[in-house]
Amino acid sequence: MKVFKFENGDQVEDIISGKKGTITARCDYFNGCIQYQVKPKGVNKDDGKTLASSWIDQEQLKLQSNQKRLLPISKQKEPVGGPHSHPAPRR
Repeated sequence: MKVFKFENGDQVEDIISGKKGTITARCDYFNGCIQYQVKPKGVNKDDGKTLASSWIDQEQLKLQSNQKRLLPISKQKEPVGGPHSHPAPRR
């Protein structure tokens, strides 16, 4: 079983580039590599668009702060995304 070092919502820093951001997704690959999608705060100065997320290896990240408690708690009882218990009908 793979062990994720960080949780979605954690604030992390890339120790190579120094970039900081929030973990928005986690992935473990067939070859054993664990990566996190890190979304930086802010917008691009040139076009005003939000900054792009990056996939970064677990070993390259350092925890800045744990923000799980600040994430909104869904009040919905049914899952709102991801795999569903009932597949889409075939056509």
